Amino acid sequence: MKYVKLALLGCLVLTTASCSHFSKPGVPDIADYPNLGAYISAINTSTDPQTEALRKQIMDGPAALAREKAECLKRGISLTPIVPTIPPNENAYSLYQQSPTAIGSIKNCSLEL
Repeated sequence: MKYVKLALLGCLVLTTASCSHFSKPGVPDIADYPNLGAYISAINTSTDPQTEALRKQIMDGPAALAREKAECLKRGISLTPIVPTIPPNENAYSLYQQSPTAIGSIKNCSLEL
């Protein structure tokens, strides 16, 4: 999931143009920019080694995701979530459905001693 987000951010970073540029050393901090476009522009134009490494990591996102998927399959790790089935006599779902009604009737009940 990490690489999917990284790939999407990469697409955004590399395809968005900006109307303003800021020149600061180091990886740009989004809090220093008035809008996302200015931040993306700063990342795209920075020559800082950390920012260049970040751009490379973003560009490699889809390939890294494919490598992780292949590694999972090679190790026998399922990429599909397994949803356990619960026998009806052990399933408390119907009790949870009834609980708001039961709680409401308890609140309206008055106890007199």
